[in-house]
Amino acid sequence: MDKWLRDKYRSKNIKVLELNSLWGSVLVQGAMFVVRMREEFSEVGTVGLTETHPKAVLKALKLDAEGAFFQEYGVQPTSTQITEHERDAVISAVAAREGFEGRWAHDLSEYRYPCEQDPVESWLGPVHYYWPHKR
Repeated sequence: MDKWLRDKYRSKNIKVLELNSLWGSVLVQGAMFVVRMREEFSEVGTVGLTETHPKAVLKALKLDAEGAFFQEYGVQPTSTQITEHERDAVISAVAAREGFEGRWAHDLSEYRYPCEQDPVESWLGPVHYYWPHKR
């Protein structure tokens, strides 16, 4: 799906990087975090996992600023000055909430090439990639 996102939402502000890039190494840390959280909270069931690309989400929703996104999804920021990382974290949290509560039912992880691993059956699975409905 990363290639599809890069092609569809190509922009200098949207960075969907390969796993073997320096920035892509964050994914490895993320996987380690998920494994640890699933161990820690095993009594509540599987801790949900979804991927998000916040800048591509904004573009897909045709919301050019976080203020419009926050208003649309009922987010009340505690400050008028938030960093790009904070904004992206909020967008990612909203994407997870919307996906796991069934409002963003379009799961991009279901669309893959036959040679790609099934993210539901992978060692880290289930992994989702909830995406907003088209407007």
